[in-house]
Amino acid sequence: MEIQEKVSFNGKNGFHARPAGIFSKKAKTYSSSITLVKAGETPKEADGKKLIQLMKMDIKDTDELYIIANGDDAKEACAELKELMKGLS
Repeated sequence: MEIQEKVSFNGKNGFHARPAGIFSKKAKTYSSSITLVKAGETPKEADGKKLIQLMKMDIKDTDELYIIANGDDAKEACAELKELMKGLS
């Protein structure tokens, strides 16, 4: 099953190594594939389990983001990762 959730990131310093590392570590706990998508004029996407890919997305606090999870625990993964993003800064 595929689930998609719109999320926001409120980190004034961007999605740098610390928040990206926390996100990827949590994403690795799910069997589902996790993709983080940055919408906009030049959309970008990354494997949510790959720290370097996440950091290369250059996410700022004003970016529109989506978490897409595909697999048996997709619903749980999206909900928990969405909640995690609220606390990252």
